[in-house]
Amino acid sequence: MEADEGSASAAAVVEPGLADVVTLGRRRAARVSASDEESVFADTLTEYQWARDVAGLAPSTLDQLVKPVIEVCRHYGVTPWRLTSRQVDLYFAGPGKRGRCRG
Repeated sequence: MEADEGSASAAAVVEPGLADVVTLGRRRAARVSASDEESVFADTLTEYQWARDVAGLAPSTLDQLVKPVIEVCRHYGVTPWRLTSRQVDLYFAGPGKRGRCRG
């Protein structure tokens, strides 16, 4: 039992100069606030855009990939992992939306 306590306290210590990595599982268990979720979402989008930029995608292509995600999340005031399939369907194909033509 002492070994478990020792390993738990050792895991909680953060070495100087190293980032404190927080997994989504730990965040969920800690009851993440809405602003924390928005920060994770913004960081994730930034990292995605950076990775795609490094891969050589044009800035306009990056915007086209990210813009719909940001729009639907802002419309419902939630992060992507809180969206329901019904919300996505209503946003993109709901009343007042025009169907896309595949000319």
